[in-house]
Amino acid sequence: MRRDRRRVVLAILGVLVLLAMVSPFVVPLLAHGATPAAVGPVTSSSTTPTPDDGVRLAPTTSPSTDGSVTDGEDRAPVVVLGTGGMTWEVLEDEQAPALSALARESLAANLVVRSVDPLTCRSDGWLGLSSGNRAGGERSEDADGGSECVDLPPLGASSADSEIPRRAHDYAADAELESFGAVPGTLGDALAEAGVESVGFGAGAALALAQSDGAAGDARPASADDAELADSVRETVDSGAGLVVVDLDDVGGPADAESGSDGTGSGPADADAEPDEAGSAPDTDADSDSSTSSAGVQGADAESIDARVGAILAALDEANSDATVVFASLYDTADRSQLQSLIISPADDPGAGLISSPSTRADGLVQVPDLLPTILTLTGADTPSGLPGGTLLWRSPDPSDAEPAAADARIAGLTDFAMRARVVAPLISPAVLILVGANIALGAAALVGLNRRVLERLGGGEPDRTARVRRGVLRGLRAAAIVVGAIPAALIAANLVPWWRAGSPGLGLAAATVGATLVLAAIAVLAARRFAAPAPVVVLSVATIAIITVDVFSGSHLFLGSVLGTQPQLGARYYGMSNHYFALFSTAGILVAAAAAGPLVRAGRRWLAAGVCLAIGLFVAVVDGLPSIGADFGGPPAILPAFAVLALLAAGVRLTWRRVLVIGAVTIAAAVAVLAADWLRPPDDRTHLGRFFQSILDGGAFEIIGRKLMRNLAILVSSPFTLLAAVGALVAVILIIRPLLRPGGQETSHYGWIVRPVAPGTVAGTGPVPAAVPGGATGSVPATGPDGTGDVVGGGSLMTASRLLKPTLISLVILWVIGFAINDSGITIPALGIALALPAACVVLTSWLMSREGTVTRGAPGSTASR
Repeated sequence: MRRDRRRVVLAILGVLVLLAMVSPFVVPLLAHGATPAAVGPVTSSSTTPTPDDGVRLAPTTSPSTDGSVTDGEDRAPVVVLGTGGMTWEVLEDEQAPALSALARESLAANLVVRSVDPLTCRSDGWLGLSSGNRAGGERSEDADGGSECVDLPPLGASSADSEIPRRAHDYAADAELESFGAVPGTLGDALAEAGVESVGFGAGAALALAQSDGAAGDARPASADDAELADSVRETVDSGAGLVVVDLDDVGGPADAESGSDGTGSGPADADAEPDEAGSAPDTDADSDSSTSSAGVQGADAESIDARVGAILAALDEANSDATVVFASLYDTADRSQLQSLIISPADDPGAGLISSPSTRADGLVQVPDLLPTILTLTGADTPSGLPGGTLLWRSPDPSDAEPAAADARIAGLTDFAMRARVVAPLISPAVLILVGANIALGAAALVGLNRRVLERLGGGEPDRTARVRRGVLRGLRAAAIVVGAIPAALIAANLVPWWRAGSPGLGLAAATVGATLVLAAIAVLAARRFAAPAPVVVLSVATIAIITVDVFSGSHLFLGSVLGTQPQLGARYYGMSNHYFALFSTAGILVAAAAAGPLVRAGRRWLAAGVCLAIGLFVAVVDGLPSIGADFGGPPAILPAFAVLALLAAGVRLTWRRVLVIGAVTIAAAVAVLAADWLRPPDDRTHLGRFFQSILDGGAFEIIGRKLMRNLAILVSSPFTLLAAVGALVAVILIIRPLLRPGGQETSHYGWIVRPVAPGTVAGTGPVPAAVPGGATGSVPATGPDGTGDVVGGGSLMTASRLLKPTLISLVILWVIGFAINDSGITIPALGIALALPAACVVLTSWLMSREGTVTRGAPGSTASR
């Protein structure tokens, strides 16, 4: 019977290992039809796919090497209408009827406008269009010591009479000092080289079209009269201009973010803050009320912009101008960075739908840097290499997308996503503090509750009472550890319900998180009653792995705009494995690997145990690091050595310097291979991994590394995760590491009783064994220990009870230290790993101590040997 059971277990393990190794490669193939597969701009030559084609991108006409159209067709002119503060919440509220109507019959997306500063000024937005990168305009110091935007100078009678081109040249020179390497004037240079006639109206348009050497483009003042401006745009298009750019705010629109106090996005900003993910950097506006903060321009401002757009669209329609219209809200006007709106109405009308980008891999979410390569492709100009953005993507048209119900649902989805991103921002800090506080409280409770002197005082010096107190403390600690260990996965799963739509988003998030925590904890408790003691750890770890894996494969819908994910409006990661995901995912993987390999080690099947560790490690590394899945370059260099060491120690192999060097060399080779493989793809299809490899070849890697190191240092001294990491390390040292390393000091240590072997002769594993307990109480030793093997007691210690305890601790330390060193989230990585590992350690430790209850454990509180 036992042999058959083992065969079944091994068969299951074999299937799981096979799935772990194959699924990262199979799942993307199964989902291939649901994701954009190639780059395609919106052009007049796009063809309409047949229904049998399924979901795919519309094809495009490609320019030849000299910038002409390859198939002889003339490209449609492009009209770019730029403004700021026009979010989807504004459009859905019907403050802008013309734009709302345009969006329902066109291609649409949320637009990330993040510049080099947390808030994007008017000049930043136009410079971003000009450079195809994050760029920053001129700023001045405000009364509070922060920075505020400086207005663009008025445009003269022509761009040649204006200060704008000179400023563009100055910005281009200053941009060399910026860490993102923006080159303002890139758009103007590419258009001039391709011979594309371009005309701008307004100061922002002049800044966008100016060349990097200060040469002025053809930019003209914009009329304050909507009809006159519309006629000028129409005449320019009809005259043969390939690109027309209009600054809608240069004619009386919402004020630029210049005053610093009028809600236009120029409030004090920490120029050194580089928000990325939860807890990664200071939030410059963490205390503002997201439910009441402005969602964008309001009232007359929105109406005036919409009227201007409506007049231009009507003029183009009346003249039957075959033009592609791009409406882009390029900068912030509220007191917090927000997602803006982007609408593209192609000349050939391929249908309504959502736009995507190779830089975001998310339907309905693109960046300002994506606009430059898209505009250049639309106009037939060549796109310079090395830009962070890519030509925009879209799905094949579906006739049903143009129906009113589908259009309303599409706009509502864009609005809902933008609302969640806006609402979650001020809730991140409280949520992180709760997570950190819960783990610190658990660690403190463990230090106090497992202190021998404290337990004896609570027991009043009476052995029986002390034993009862000890058992109650152990049960309470285990229950608390299970609940705390469920919080990280619950914070991610909370986004399964639309809590942000609640009247009080904070209460909605709290309710969703508490509900998910209780569900996960209940499953873990039930597992503890039916299976071996590590079952709660396995349940919580597998739940964490499953939630993250499903989310990564399905498009990171839970990850974007969550308290443990990223805020898309801040221009961080949009897909794959964030540093937060990496920390939780890899830590959970090590815990599962240790739990799966432990029984095999005790059964003497060490090489099979090592194989299980390697298989799980391979699964974790592939999901985390493969460009088509996790795309996390900083993950595999930490994951591979951590699991390799765990596998070697599980196999009983001693670590030597030579073996450590081999592990390091293999890790580096694997990381470089991943970078090179992604770099070999076409430039527009590369992820940030391939672009980073290109930056290495171009000599720009040191800028990126330096920026990440500075962020790492900033997080270390400012994040609450630093405290969590310190507390977790302290608890591990006091409760486990120090008692194990100093066995001779167990007689006097307040925690030595935890790891001390049980009295000889009390052997468990063949059934309940009566054992005398001081005070006359009797008890029994369970037939199995916390790992289900039955060799926990009987002269055994905590180390012999869990043969992989030390290897697991070593592997976790390797994972966290390397992750801390090479990722820009710094201390956040070990801290979040500790948020999962600390509760797991408490569960295993308390379960093992509870399994010893009933035995005469030398040095345990309540026994005569302890006094």
